[in-house]
Amino acid sequence: MSNLWPPVAAAAPPGFPDLAGYTKVNLAEYAQQTIGQLFVFDTPDGLHCEITEPHYRPLQFACHGALPGVPEGVDHVLAATMPAEDFATTSKNPVVEFGAPYGATRELSGALLPPMHYITALNITCAVDGAGMTACRYRSDDGARQYGFVLSPSGSAIL
Repeated sequence: MSNLWPPVAAAAPPGFPDLAGYTKVNLAEYAQQTIGQLFVFDTPDGLHCEITEPHYRPLQFACHGALPGVPEGVDHVLAATMPAEDFATTSKNPVVEFGAPYGATRELSGALLPPMHYITALNITCAVDGAGMTACRYRSDDGARQYGFVLSPSGSAIL
Protein backbone atom coordinates (compact mmCIF):
# COMPACT_ATOMS: atom_id res chain seq x y z
CA MET A 1 0.00 0.00 0.00
CA SER A 2 1.14 3.51 -0.73
CA ASN A 3 0.92 6.44 1.64
CA LEU A 4 2.04 9.89 0.55
CA TRP A 5 1.78 11.41 4.02
CA PRO A 6 1.78 9.76 7.42
CA PRO A 7 -1.00 10.60 9.88
CA VAL A 8 -0.41 14.05 11.38
CA ALA A 9 -2.22 13.75 14.71
CA ALA A 10 -0.24 13.03 17.86
CA ALA A 11 -2.71 10.38 19.04
CA ALA A 12 -3.04 7.14 17.13
CA PRO A 13 -5.81 7.41 14.56
CA PRO A 14 -8.81 5.17 15.05
CA GLY A 15 -9.16 1.91 13.17
CA PHE A 16 -12.19 0.85 11.20
CA PRO A 17 -15.24 1.21 13.47
CA ASP A 18 -17.21 -1.65 14.96
CA LEU A 19 -20.47 -1.44 13.02
CA ALA A 20 -22.59 -3.00 15.78
CA GLY A 21 -24.16 0.37 16.65
CA TYR A 22 -24.55 1.51 13.03
CA THR A 23 -27.52 1.12 10.67
CA LYS A 24 -27.09 -0.17 7.12
CA VAL A 25 -28.64 2.05 4.43
CA ASN A 26 -30.61 0.95 1.37
CA LEU A 27 -27.97 0.69 -1.37
CA ALA A 28 -30.43 1.60 -4.14
CA GLU A 29 -30.79 5.13 -2.69
CA TYR A 30 -27.10 5.80 -3.44
CA ALA A 31 -26.82 4.20 -6.92
CA GLN A 32 -26.06 6.41 -9.93
CA GLN A 33 -26.75 5.63 -13.59
CA THR A 34 -23.46 4.96 -15.38
CA ILE A 35 -21.53 2.32 -17.28
CA GLY A 36 -20.35 -0.02 -14.57
CA GLN A 37 -21.44 0.45 -10.97
CA LEU A 38 -21.35 3.73 -9.03
CA PHE A 39 -22.58 4.57 -5.53
CA VAL A 40 -22.26 8.17 -4.32
CA PHE A 41 -22.77 9.69 -0.88
CA ASP A 42 -22.05 12.86 1.04
CA THR A 43 -21.09 12.90 4.70
CA PRO A 44 -22.57 15.14 7.42
CA ASP A 45 -19.25 17.04 7.60
CA GLY A 46 -19.24 17.85 3.87
CA LEU A 47 -17.11 15.14 2.24
CA HIS A 48 -18.13 13.73 -1.13
CA CYS A 49 -17.45 10.00 -1.52
CA GLU A 50 -17.82 7.42 -4.27
CA ILE A 51 -17.62 3.65 -4.54
CA THR A 52 -17.18 2.67 -8.16
CA GLU A 53 -16.35 -0.14 -10.49
CA PRO A 54 -16.22 1.53 -13.89
CA HIS A 55 -16.62 -0.58 -16.99
CA TYR A 56 -13.24 -2.30 -17.65
CA ARG A 57 -11.43 -0.40 -14.89
CA PRO A 58 -10.30 -1.32 -11.38
CA LEU A 59 -12.61 -1.15 -8.39
CA GLN A 60 -12.01 2.05 -6.41
CA PHE A 61 -13.39 4.18 -3.62
CA ALA A 62 -12.55 7.75 -2.74
CA CYS A 63 -13.54 10.79 -0.71
CA HIS A 64 -12.70 14.41 -1.32
CA GLY A 65 -13.30 17.70 0.38
CA ALA A 66 -11.92 19.18 3.60
CA LEU A 67 -10.31 15.96 4.88
CA PRO A 68 -9.71 16.06 8.63
CA GLY A 69 -6.34 15.20 10.16
CA VAL A 70 -4.18 15.57 7.03
CA PRO A 71 -1.66 18.20 5.89
CA GLU A 72 -3.00 21.40 4.35
CA GLY A 73 -3.66 21.08 0.63
CA VAL A 74 -4.55 17.40 0.84
CA ASP A 75 -8.19 17.08 -0.09
CA HIS A 76 -8.52 13.67 -1.73
CA VAL A 77 -8.07 10.08 -0.62
CA LEU A 78 -8.33 7.19 -3.07
CA ALA A 79 -8.19 3.44 -2.62
CA ALA A 80 -8.11 1.19 -5.67
CA THR A 81 -7.46 -2.39 -6.61
CA MET A 82 -4.77 -1.89 -9.21
CA PRO A 83 -3.77 -4.95 -11.23
CA ALA A 84 -0.02 -5.36 -11.20
CA GLU A 85 0.38 -6.78 -14.69
CA ASP A 86 -1.85 -5.99 -17.66
CA PHE A 87 -5.03 -5.97 -15.60
CA ALA A 88 -4.52 -9.63 -14.73
CA THR A 89 -7.19 -10.74 -12.30
CA THR A 90 -4.75 -12.96 -10.39
CA SER A 91 -2.31 -10.23 -9.36
CA LYS A 92 -4.22 -7.31 -7.93
CA ASN A 93 -2.40 -5.01 -5.53
CA PRO A 94 -4.26 -2.36 -3.54
CA VAL A 95 -3.17 1.27 -3.76
CA VAL A 96 -4.32 3.70 -1.08
CA GLU A 97 -3.07 7.27 -1.06
CA PHE A 98 -3.79 10.79 0.11
CA GLY A 99 -3.20 13.70 -2.23
CA ALA A 100 -4.46 16.72 -4.05
CA PRO A 101 -7.11 15.93 -6.66
CA TYR A 102 -5.58 14.43 -9.77
CA GLY A 103 -7.45 16.43 -12.40
CA ALA A 104 -11.07 17.35 -12.80
CA THR A 105 -13.37 15.42 -10.52
CA ARG A 106 -16.85 14.47 -11.58
CA GLU A 107 -19.09 16.03 -8.96
CA LEU A 108 -22.25 13.98 -8.77
CA SER A 109 -24.58 14.87 -5.97
CA GLY A 110 -24.96 12.07 -3.50
CA ALA A 111 -27.53 11.30 -0.87
CA LEU A 112 -26.48 12.05 2.69
CA LEU A 113 -25.05 9.09 4.60
CA PRO A 114 -26.45 9.97 8.05
CA PRO A 115 -24.40 9.74 11.25
CA MET A 116 -24.10 6.21 12.65
CA HIS A 117 -24.98 4.65 9.27
CA TYR A 118 -23.00 2.62 6.75
CA ILE A 119 -23.19 1.59 3.11
CA THR A 120 -21.85 -1.65 1.64
CA ALA A 121 -21.29 -2.17 -2.08
CA LEU A 122 -18.80 -4.26 -4.08
CA ASN A 123 -17.15 -5.61 -0.87
CA ILE A 124 -16.55 -2.02 0.29
CA THR A 125 -18.10 -0.65 3.46
CA CYS A 126 -18.10 3.04 4.32
CA ALA A 127 -19.38 4.36 7.65
CA VAL A 128 -19.80 7.77 9.28
CA ASP A 129 -20.24 8.65 12.93
CA GLY A 130 -21.53 11.83 14.54
CA ALA A 131 -18.09 13.25 15.33
CA GLY A 132 -16.59 13.81 11.87
CA MET A 133 -15.27 10.29 11.24
CA THR A 134 -15.62 8.66 7.81
CA ALA A 135 -14.11 5.23 7.24
CA CYS A 136 -14.07 3.09 4.09
CA ARG A 137 -12.67 -0.41 3.79
CA TYR A 138 -12.49 -3.10 1.13
CA ARG A 139 -12.72 -6.61 2.58
CA SER A 140 -12.44 -9.75 0.44
CA ASP A 141 -15.10 -12.43 0.84
CA ASP A 142 -12.74 -14.60 2.90
CA GLY A 143 -11.44 -11.63 4.93
CA ALA A 144 -7.85 -12.27 3.86
CA ARG A 145 -7.46 -8.94 2.02
CA GLN A 146 -8.44 -5.65 3.61
CA TYR A 147 -7.44 -2.08 2.88
CA GLY A 148 -8.94 1.38 3.11
CA PHE A 149 -8.81 4.58 5.10
CA VAL A 150 -10.16 6.34 8.18
CA LEU A 151 -10.72 10.10 8.12
CA SER A 152 -11.07 11.62 11.57
CA PRO A 153 -10.38 14.91 13.36
CA SER A 154 -8.11 12.92 15.71
CA GLY A 155 -6.02 11.79 12.73
CA SER A 156 -6.55 10.24 9.33
CA ALA A 157 -4.79 7.10 8.20
CA ILE A 158 -4.56 4.34 5.67
CA LEU A 159 -5.64 0.94 6.91
